[in-house]
Amino acid sequence: MSNPNWFSWYSFPFFAPLSGAVTQDIETNVGARLDQDVAKKMSVTERFDTLSDAVKELDEKLGTLAKALGQTPLHETFGQKSGQTTPMRRLKTMIDTVNKIKDRHRQDADLEAKRALNDLKTVDPARYSEFIREYERRL
Repeated sequence: MSNPNWFSWYSFPFFAPLSGAVTQDIETNVGARLDQDVAKKMSVTERFDTLSDAVKELDEKLGTLAKALGQTPLHETFGQKSGQTTPMRRLKTMIDTVNKIKDRHRQDADLEAKRALNDLKTVDPARYSEFIREYERRL
């Protein structure tokens, strides 16, 4: 036989102790794990709101300081000559976009709650009255 593996036909599987198959879950993307852990603590919207509020507050304080020193606030001067938008203006656009989306979701939730209450009132007026009393007590 010219096949160098001819003996494999006659051999039986032999595994030394602890030499069997090993399955190990290795996650190479540490950033993904970090994102998941952070997302458990705080949503993307909460993080965005916190960061945008902090930047706006910082901008207001720096603007007040600049005006007190007789200077033009930075967010008013960046990009004026070249026609570019400033990071503060882009942030304001982002904040406005997020606020519009939040408003739309609030309106949808409000309509859904009204529909559910109207359905409950139609189906079970006694339970509707009880629900309203419970809700008013919580306020």
